[in-house]
Amino acid sequence: MNKPIRTFVVSVISACALITTASAANLGGGKVTASSLNFRAEASTDSTIMACVAYDTPVVITEKVNDEWYAVVHQGTRGYMNSAYIELVPSLDFEVGRGRVSGNGVRLRQDASYESDTITYLYNGEPLSVTGVSGEWYKVIYKDYTGYMHSDYVTILEETSATPAPSYTGQSIVDWAKEFLGTCYVYGGSSPSGFDCSGFTYYLFNNSGYKISRTASSQWYDGEEVSKDKLQVGDLVFFSSDSSSSIEHVGIYIGDGQFIHSSSGGGCVRINNLSDYYYSNNWYGAIRVF
Repeated sequence: MNKPIRTFVVSVISACALITTASAANLGGGKVTASSLNFRAEASTDSTIMACVAYDTPVVITEKVNDEWYAVVHQGTRGYMNSAYIELVPSLDFEVGRGRVSGNGVRLRQDASYESDTITYLYNGEPLSVTGVSGEWYKVIYKDYTGYMHSDYVTILEETSATPAPSYTGQSIVDWAKEFLGTCYVYGGSSPSGFDCSGFTYYLFNNSGYKISRTASSQWYDGEEVSKDKLQVGDLVFFSSDSSSSIEHVGIYIGDGQFIHSSSGGGCVRINNLSDYYYSNNWYGAIRVF
């Protein structure tokens, strides 16, 4: 008599575990409907802005946090976006990122359905390329197979610091930076629609393969300190203020004693001389990211 009871209890526990896991499944795909949408570290307008995402950019919606926020995956990174500016799109094909299998004997299926035929079985830790989303399912590539796997059993690997792309040097970043001359200063901005000082450097460096922090004070720790007389093109230069010894401004050295920056005082991206009275008196230091 005991054995059937134990089997029943185990079956109930297993069923509960599956229900719990399934509740965490993806909601599907989404597209940004704003011209530029903040991608934040937490579900709050006070949270750090990790990127500004352009119109029509696809994302994976992993969870509805509340009436205002979605948890999403963007370019292999988890974060949050305002749900008012995300259009739900059940199925999307795009490069979601790298992933791995979470579970043993997980079915790779022909279509995004539990009723679909099984292509093969995969095991815990096996690598995947995630190339789309269809409701609760990911479209994945495993070796020579392309199919669908339920999102409960796929872990998207967070993108970590990137290896600098050899084609991007200090000079190439400076050349790119100059294309934004005259772009309006926008407090909290980190996209071509408007930059603040650290948003400008963050946008240029992170999109050139160099992972740096979002704020000026944090960027100070993202490289090796260099002296003013050893500056090279592409070095980040930092300034304090008349009333504070803390970092309050950052720009990029472009050579010949000049730097390019998004200036709140000037109202736009512009070039100044390090010898200008204000910047000479408020010099804090410089770092080299390369």
